[in-house]
Formats: sequence, structure tokens, C-alpha cells
Amino acid sequence: QKLTQRYPSARLMLAPRHLDRLEGIESFLHRQGLMSVRKTKMESATFEVLPSDAIILLDTLGELQRLYSVASLVFVGGSLVPIGGHNVLEPAACAKPVLFGPHMENFEEISQYLVEREAACQVADVDQLFEQMARLLENPDQAATMGRKAREVVLGQQGVVEKNLSLIREVLGHKR
Repeated sequence: QKLTQRYPSARLMLAPRHLDRLEGIESFLHRQGLMSVRKTKMESATFEVLPSDAIILLDTLGELQRLYSVASLVFVGGSLVPIGGHNVLEPAACAKPVLFGPHMENFEEISQYLVEREAACQVADVDQLFEQMARLLENPDQAATMGRKAREVVLGQQGVVEKNLSLIREVLGHKR
């Protein structure tokens, strides 16, 4: 809400990991006095006329990568609460500025690697998330640079599985 007050054209899209949770999410948002609309219920022109505080719920599978590609910023959920975080490489591969919270236990190495290379931003809480998102929206060149660095990290990791398999074969005494 705070972000859309400052940036009325900003839109929040939530992509629940489990689609069977959509009704519960809608109920929660409604109880908070927030409007939500499922993506499949929107017509292409609807996006322009949605109230700025309307939250779009992604209710399909297989579209997240495409939606990352049109996003300005990506906040990776499951990271402000202690549930381990989610994959940061998918939005990074789309050259998007990636933000996430303090709980990235399931993706600790790669999330820190991205932060060290200024390819992502880790925040401590919702207030820092707002501050960093606002900073990136106000500085599109900085956001683009962060996104470019994020993509470079992903490209730099290509072939890692094959390299590791080669090392394992070498240790086991197998030749290719």
C-alpha cells in the first residue's frame, strides 16, 4: 500500500507457491481491506483500470518466468518469515533487480553470492523492503545495473553441474 501511494502505476502480483491456497489468500486480503483479482479473471485492458491498490493473484502454472521478464522489481517471497526463502535465480536470469528478506536458508549460498556482487538486495524487514524498492524505482539506471549483474551471475553459473560431475568422476577414478 505504501509503495502504490508513492507510485500509483505500481502493481503487486502475488504468485502463491501452491494454488490451492488462493482462496485463503483472497480471504486474508479481503479481511485486511485489500482488493485482489485473479489473473485469469482479468482482460488485457483490465490492468490499466485496476485500482492502484488491487493485488493481482497469479492463479496459473508455468507463467512466472514470463511475468518476471516484464516486472520492474522482484521480491522473492518466503524470505521475511523463517520458511527458507525461494529461488532467486529465476528472476535473476531475467535481469531483474532481486530483493529478498533475511530468511534464505534454502538458498543461502547463491543469495549471498548475488548480494556480494551487487546483483541483489537483502532486506531485514518490510520497512527496508519499501525503502529499497522505492530507491530502485527512483533510480532506473541503478535497477538496470543490478538486474544486469544478476543475469551475469546466472550466466556465470552455467555448466556447474557438468563441472561437478567431472570432479566426482575424477575422484572416483572414472574417465569420461
